[in-house]
Amino acid sequence: MAYVHATQPRGIKQLVFSSLTLYRKAFFHVILLAMIVAITANVPRVLIYAFGHSFFAGTTPFSPGRLWFIVLDLIGLTFFSAIIWRLHCYIKVSHEAYKDDIIKGLRKIPRIFVAVVLQMIILWSLLFIMYSFYAYLQSQGLLWQTSILPILLVATPFLITLGIFIRNRFYA
Repeated sequence: MAYVHATQPRGIKQLVFSSLTLYRKAFFHVILLAMIVAITANVPRVLIYAFGHSFFAGTTPFSPGRLWFIVLDLIGLTFFSAIIWRLHCYIKVSHEAYKDDIIKGLRKIPRIFVAVVLQMIILWSLLFIMYSFYAYLQSQGLLWQTSILPILLVATPFLITLGIFIRNRFYA
């Protein structure tokens, strides 16, 4: 049975219900890829439990252990994007082989990487702006060290902006 698209805007409860319905109907279409993602994501933890030593902690950024961990993350990301593509195909009522889903997942990796880098740049710039604002207020003698009130005064405009963004993005 095909997934029915929305023909008009829906509320949050209806969106959650339709998402759960989609996941229930598509469960057997994505379970194999989900198991592969789970196994790939938990290999480092299993190795830590099996050998009692973390191969990834305290190493240099380009050590073989750290690079292997990055490769495992990329493999997991490939399978995760294949799951998302498989759900897309399920919604569009097109049936593709798992091989095609994985190839599509591999093609999506550069876009995902760019999106992650852009998001990281935005969050770091917001953090820098907030810290600079706090440092400016501190240098002007407008903040006190013994109270939580200055931190709240600095954070309030940013929290209000974040709230407005979330409201406009998800409840519009």
